[in-house]
Amino acid sequence: MSTYDGSTPHPDQARETFCQELIAGEALYAAYETAGFKRPRGNAQRMQQEPDVAVRLKWLGEKVAGFDEALLGFRRLEHRRALEHVATADRVALYEQKGRGRPKLKPLSQLTPEQRALIDGLEIPPKGPIKVLMPKRLDARAMLAKLDGFDKPNKIEATGANGSPLVPDYTDEQRAAALAVLLAKVKTGAAA
Repeated sequence: MSTYDGSTPHPDQARETFCQELIAGEALYAAYETAGFKRPRGNAQRMQQEPDVAVRLKWLGEKVAGFDEALLGFRRLEHRRALEHVATADRVALYEQKGRGRPKLKPLSQLTPEQRALIDGLEIPPKGPIKVLMPKRLDARAMLAKLDGFDKPNKIEATGANGSPLVPDYTDEQRAAALAVLLAKVKTGAAA
């Protein structure tokens, strides 16, 4: 039996991300994939029911329920600004060119806080150059579009005027009468 009460971040960072995405209003499968997991169907529901995850979700839910609308609005605005920064920041400014060699990342001490915020991490292989990990611009733009509701389908009216069907439902007698009128016009040369 776990003694985890949910008041601290989940020990597994991916599960913590999953919990935070769900509490932020993300759909279950999308939250699962955003947390870095694959094949959400079935697995996402199982993860949501894991004891430590369920406790964390309950605790986060209670905290969020206690926020007033102004604070939630402020948090959404902060989230939007961070996404806009990722989507529009000048990444070239993170690097410096010395001579004719390849551009290299500036020393971290020379980067502004906004520039450092663009770095998710560093990948240090045994041999070769260090790889700088940064969030993707397109992912940030997709999240912004989702915030603005652009991911929702457009409403399309599937009926004609005044709610009538687009294709009228004629009876056999009406079809026969219309065909007779059309044939009469063809015989007289009126239809072209």
